[in-house]
Amino acid sequence: MSARDIVLRATACDDIKEDNAILIRMKSLAGPADDPVVPEPSSSVVRADFEGAILIRPCPEHKRPANNKGNHLLVSLKLYVDPHLDSIPVSLINFVTRTVIGTMWSMLLQVAEGVRDGKRPQHQEAIEQKPALYEWIQERIQVLLGQLHNEQSNHRDDQLVGSSEQSRGSSTAGGAYLQG
Repeated sequence: MSARDIVLRATACDDIKEDNAILIRMKSLAGPADDPVVPEPSSSVVRADFEGAILIRPCPEHKRPANNKGNHLLVSLKLYVDPHLDSIPVSLINFVTRTVIGTMWSMLLQVAEGVRDGKRPQHQEAIEQKPALYEWIQERIQVLLGQLHNEQSNHRDDQLVGSSEQSRGSSTAGGAYLQG
């Protein structure tokens, strides 16, 4: 079996104002026809096709870890990969979906923590070469977390308002609600 490679272009979309989310869309590039910087694969390598998306949004309360009141983001990942194989055994598909994807996510998290903790100087250098991109990402995540914090505060306030209204003898169908 020949080696496979994937060259990606990622595009981020700030949809915080409308849908309270950040979307990152990824698509493979075949070669110079897609982008003049992307070389053709060597003759011993098959370039796989890839499409994917990462959706970052506030984590709903019912999905948060128990007894943890901090801000949490829910990160959803959708992938489509065509490695250009004639057939793929079901056992391999099961292994990838049950083991490999989780392991990849864990490895990405370890890299991110290593960058944060100053243990990955090469990654830090790459980030420093594109300050506008990484500053934009950091700012957008902070805006999303800020909205999450505001929503949690408003939700707690509404619960208090709902409780005080009930104690005065009034009731609201469906409990507390936000008016915005």
